[in-house]
Amino acid sequence: MSRRNSRTASVAVGQCNLSTVARQRQSLVAILFLMSILSLATSVSPPALPVSSKHSTEVGNGISSIASGEGKSPIAQLTGYLKNSITRTVDGCGQLWTNHKTCNTIRAKLQHHRDDLAKTPPYARMELKERKKALSAVEAGIEYEEYMFLQKGKEDRGKLMNVVFLMWGAPRFLPYALMFNPEMLPSPFLSPGPESVLEKKSRQRSTAVLECLLQLEQQAKAVPALSKLNIFGGKKQQVKMNAMHTFNERVASFLISSSCQGHEGASRVLQEIGAYLYLPVDEDAPDRGDFSRKAKRLCDVPPTVIKGLGSAIGNAGFFASVSPNFLNRGKILGHVKKIADADHFLVQANIDLTTISWRLLQEACSDRLIGNAASTPDELQSMLSSWLRLVVYEPAKHDSMHFNSNLARTSLMGYHALQATRDGRSDSAVLPRLLFAGDRNSVVSGNGMVQSNGNGSVFPRASLPPREPESFVEGDGGKSSKGNIRSKLNIFRGLHKS
Repeated sequence: MSRRNSRTASVAVGQCNLSTVARQRQSLVAILFLMSILSLATSVSPPALPVSSKHSTEVGNGISSIASGEGKSPIAQLTGYLKNSITRTVDGCGQLWTNHKTCNTIRAKLQHHRDDLAKTPPYARMELKERKKALSAVEAGIEYEEYMFLQKGKEDRGKLMNVVFLMWGAPRFLPYALMFNPEMLPSPFLSPGPESVLEKKSRQRSTAVLECLLQLEQQAKAVPALSKLNIFGGKKQQVKMNAMHTFNERVASFLISSSCQGHEGASRVLQEIGAYLYLPVDEDAPDRGDFSRKAKRLCDVPPTVIKGLGSAIGNAGFFASVSPNFLNRGKILGHVKKIADADHFLVQANIDLTTISWRLLQEACSDRLIGNAASTPDELQSMLSSWLRLVVYEPAKHDSMHFNSNLARTSLMGYHALQATRDGRSDSAVLPRLLFAGDRNSVVSGNGMVQSNGNGSVFPRASLPPREPESFVEGDGGKSSKGNIRSKLNIFRGLHKS
């Protein structure tokens, strides 16, 4: 009996050793596969934090040498591929540590400024707890570049914690997550792709705007497939379609108006929804008269618009398309909060917009969906100044009114996304622009320019000439032209009434 037990124990120990060796082999294969996926991820995504030019050059040379593989055997290519992966991983970790120390230096500078303010009125007369709470909201004392570096460092820490959590909780899922979403890695592990960051974002946002407009029109005219299964919900569905039709008419009337341009268009957007932005303060209970949680969380904004804005800010892909509306709204609200914090820093620190570097100015405007890759510095500075005036300075003048800043910033983001897509100077969404401009009788010449067949003049690529205001028929005094335009405007039913 004892021999049988000892034999059984030895067999169990042997199986345990074999299972341990098997797990070690699986871990080694997973690590190698993770390193290869990490190398693939770093070759397709843009950097978010400034990395040294030497590191970027080495990464680019390594990628090109691996991709070419000229004169090397498959084993040598694989060895170089793994060596490059290890080198990028080590360099990325070193850059993360360097960024962390830089963030600590900036935080110490910010804390020193707060300590100096604590000795001055009105902070000196406050209680200790109240003074700490008031000083925690002070973001002045540092430059805008340092503030943005802190924000990028915060994002990188969040991404790093997500990767560590996946490595611990779902190690088999991590390689696939990195494969399909390489931007989940911290910025030091990312390298430039075939197109610039602004060109990629401009292309993605133009696609998101066009898809959103098509979905809005479809929802106003077509019954969803799932709604047909509910035979008792026809009336409710018709009410939703009528509401969407009214919403589309208001959007169309705004787009064809002459005031839908630049600062005037942004101001008019907030005027159109002014009743939803301001709420009188109750003098008896000022804290209770604020907007409801539903209004602050954008629950009344159409889900199609929320999804379109999510795609415009980078929340695109399969998971975003199947995510419920409250998750998409949560990501929009998180992005809006980040923008609001940056707006208050610009105002509180009294930053001169003309002193912001070109790279940071592009990033700041890109976060607010302002402009595109073809926008000039003067245009971006002017639009950013108008943004701050509309969402910070003007609401501050109305002390007796509550202001729904989330709705205001979301509406302005949608307006600027539309304007950037309509901008003819951008290289993004060229084919849809040519499709919509087909009645202008234009073709693309061999040198990449858009040439009009009517008068032979050449216009820059994706920049089409405006429609001539004169009459289509000579001698009719422009009546045919006006009649044609009027007939097109009457396509939108009841548009002239709104």
